[in-house]
Amino acid sequence: MSVRLTQRRSFRWLPEPASETTDTLVMSVGSWFIDLRIKLDTGALEWGFAGEEKILNISESHVTYQWTHDIDSQGYTEPDIGSLPVDPVGDFLETGTAPHPETGIVTKFEEAWRALSIPFSTEFPYAWILQSEDGRTFIGKAGGIFQAMRSGTKGPGGMYGFCARREVWKGVEMKWIIKQETGHNSALGELKTLARNLGQEEFAWEGSSTEGELVNVFGDLYIVRALVHVKPN
Repeated sequence: MSVRLTQRRSFRWLPEPASETTDTLVMSVGSWFIDLRIKLDTGALEWGFAGEEKILNISESHVTYQWTHDIDSQGYTEPDIGSLPVDPVGDFLETGTAPHPETGIVTKFEEAWRALSIPFSTEFPYAWILQSEDGRTFIGKAGGIFQAMRSGTKGPGGMYGFCARREVWKGVEMKWIIKQETGHNSALGELKTLARNLGQEEFAWEGSSTEGELVNVFGDLYIVRALVHVKPN
């Protein structure tokens, strides 16, 4: 299974021009993903969703994927479909279709992405994505990147009360820091954080657990959706 961190460079609904107004990072571990998009101008949540990545078709040069929206801050519950290079490295283009947010009509889109190396993979050799037993929370770690999001209790995809957080490992300071957090403040208090709660014992399960198992993280049980040992850069 693979581990990918991809940063978006631009987006456009065809035939509109391309632009980028967000800090978007997608964490993919095995067949699961966490996609977090933060507005550059305000730091507010533009879009957050997480779910399963399913392969629909493989050609000589591209793979067609379907991404489910198990939780979604904008309330989309239908999966979207896109095509990526077989082995995306450097800068690459994703093409596909999804409901246009202004019209609701399924529309073609283009997204320019950059594949990132996994930072601090020697210090943190395991990448994973976990889902809470109630299905509302996804947390993921790949090297020195941690992303977490939790849906609300109302609306499609749990859109009302949605919150999200992104944290990064500061190697010089030897600690996790919160880079961005957004959403309802009342819900943020329930969302797991490495910056405030990290203890090495929290991850003793990494080397022995398998997908589908329940693990205890910060006192709560989570389902291991994906777990991969990362090769050092």
